[in-house]
Amino acid sequence: MKKNFLKNILKKYFFKINLLFIFFILIILVIWFFFQKNLFFKILAVACFIFYSLYLIKINFKYCFYIIAAVLLIGTSIIKNNDLSISRLENSYGTIAETSNNYSIININHKKYLLKEFENEKIIGQEVLVSCDVELVKNHSNIYQFNFQKFLLGKNVKQALKNCSKNIIVKNNFQTNFIKKNYSNNLWLQSVILPKNSDNELTSTYKNLGLNFLFNVNGYLISTAYYLIDKIFWKWKKWNKLKSILLIPLIANIIILNFPLEIFRVFLSCCFNIFSSNYKIKINFWNKNVTIWICLLFLNPMWFLSTGFLYNFIIALFANFYYKNRKNKTFLKNLFFWSSLIIPLQAFLNYDIKFLLIFFQILIQPFLAILLFITEMTFLIPKVEIIYNFFYNLSLNVAKLFSAINLTWNIGFIEIGYYFIYYCLLYLFLKIEYRLILKTNLFLIQLILVASTININKFRNNENSITMINVGNGNSFFLHDSRGVNIFFDIGSGIGKPVTTDKDFLKFYGFNIIDAIFISHTDQDHNNNIQSVMKNNIIKAIYKNDYFFREINIKHINIKNFEFYNERNPNDSSQVLYVNWNNLKLLFTGDLPKRIEQQLIKDQNFVKLFESRGVDFLQVPHHGSKTSSSKDFIKLINPKYCFISGEHKGRLQFPNQQTIETLKLNNCRTYSTLGQNTIKFQPNSKNKIKFL
Repeated sequence: MKKNFLKNILKKYFFKINLLFIFFILIILVIWFFFQKNLFFKILAVACFIFYSLYLIKINFKYCFYIIAAVLLIGTSIIKNNDLSISRLENSYGTIAETSNNYSIININHKKYLLKEFENEKIIGQEVLVSCDVELVKNHSNIYQFNFQKFLLGKNVKQALKNCSKNIIVKNNFQTNFIKKNYSNNLWLQSVILPKNSDNELTSTYKNLGLNFLFNVNGYLISTAYYLIDKIFWKWKKWNKLKSILLIPLIANIIILNFPLEIFRVFLSCCFNIFSSNYKIKINFWNKNVTIWICLLFLNPMWFLSTGFLYNFIIALFANFYYKNRKNKTFLKNLFFWSSLIIPLQAFLNYDIKFLLIFFQILIQPFLAILLFITEMTFLIPKVEIIYNFFYNLSLNVAKLFSAINLTWNIGFIEIGYYFIYYCLLYLFLKIEYRLILKTNLFLIQLILVASTININKFRNNENSITMINVGNGNSFFLHDSRGVNIFFDIGSGIGKPVTTDKDFLKFYGFNIIDAIFISHTDQDHNNNIQSVMKNNIIKAIYKNDYFFREINIKHINIKNFEFYNERNPNDSSQVLYVNWNNLKLLFTGDLPKRIEQQLIKDQNFVKLFESRGVDFLQVPHHGSKTSSSKDFIKLINPKYCFISGEHKGRLQFPNQQTIETLKLNNCRTYSTLGQNTIKFQPNSKNKIKFL
């Protein structure tokens, strides 16, 4: 009885997994484990692949084609990617395969390399001559920032060209000349055709809406446009024969842009659909998708690590099932389904929830798709710039309209297990058609899971802390009180560090409301993150050094200001903030120089604060420069923990050894970011210092 009951449950509520779908998963695992050091997993993956291949052949001999293709794919990917022994390329010719605002990817001898050193502007298709050192790509970003190494791995780029003695453009090919002629001065074409090279108002506005993937992976817009056109003309008898004409602009795009995978995926999908409709052959959904995915893996064996694949995989997994089994699909049901599917995926990738994301997407995607289709059909026609300028302004105004009602909430990083459970529950909810009580219970369980997941970082952030954020030679300290108070003391990044660092930090840890931001002085490295934070967070108050105050209370936190305002010298005007927080003494000093330190030593109100004991926490002035932290000043404040935001970069060698020695003489435990570490001070914890 128990066995029959379990069988019935499995038959009723779990989908029949396509054999090729499992085979594709095994291919991915074999490729992935071959690049890992663990020999056991390599052997296990290969054994599973062999046994499953034999099982497929036993069921149906037609699977031999897929097995042969998979063996060739795995073999070529291992041969191409295991050779990482080259340390120098001398007088090597390569072709620019992909470009962005701050990097290029060069194809040399069928192998891709990252290049960040520019002598001239790089354009797709250019032939270059390089003499460079070859190094493995390393991730230098903070844990809460964009992982560039992982991003490049998804493009099958594992090595970078450094210290180039030669980096010369040899010649331009037809791709380069075409892009220069048609795209270089047109913002619309740059946005929809070359989005990685375009950083304009249109792309940044759509990025804030969470819809930048419509541009970054423009296969979505193209496939939407072709779907809409097919729906319009499907009753026309000659349409099946003529719709292959639509492939022409796709082929042109693929050639000009050097085989972008997402557009090539749309092209293959269109080919399958045209073949199926013309020859009246039904092609199984999973057979079609697995065939396309294997073809794409031949072009890039690591494509399965990209966000484009993740979106494609999740949508394929659920959308086919939903539209196959659902009856009476209304607009609201579709809206609920797509919101339930895409919003958690966006939250997993971006650490926030955009509540109106799918509503915006449903309205904007068809509109942009039609504009893109018209663009694809007319971009070879001369003197159409006026139309494209109109498209640009129209798209921008639509995005600005939606930006006014955009609702976003940071939820922070949440482990993948929560998302897995969520999608399992979503599947069961969609699968159960008629059992209302069971469906209601599942819906309630899902709501509880979502509510607890959204608030999980609130429970994690239940400890008092001060975080020195890694902003290079900038200054950014974030105070979090467990009773819900959040304060920034400076909010800037140094040269070479992104001005979105603080925004990324707040998103990753799920902070939304900032009670106050204190900006010590006007130097950019102390305030240039404020715009990105203002767009993404609620800020209650900003206190700049030109707004003088002697004392202020932010809830239960008392802050005294000992500022000597001087319009001529920004550093002399730094706020000197003494913070009394839960009986802890904190001192934030901006870029305070020794001259002003001497004036503070003469200020009796300042001196009285340290008569009983010194400060518990000191933000060391001016990134640890020798122009600050005089011996008399450090002796007076007698700090226990000293924090230095600085790194050795170019002429700015922070912290200075002289400052380090002064702090050591006063027995201060000193910590520095050094351009690598974000350091959290937890006063109530046994382990007071935590490296993030």
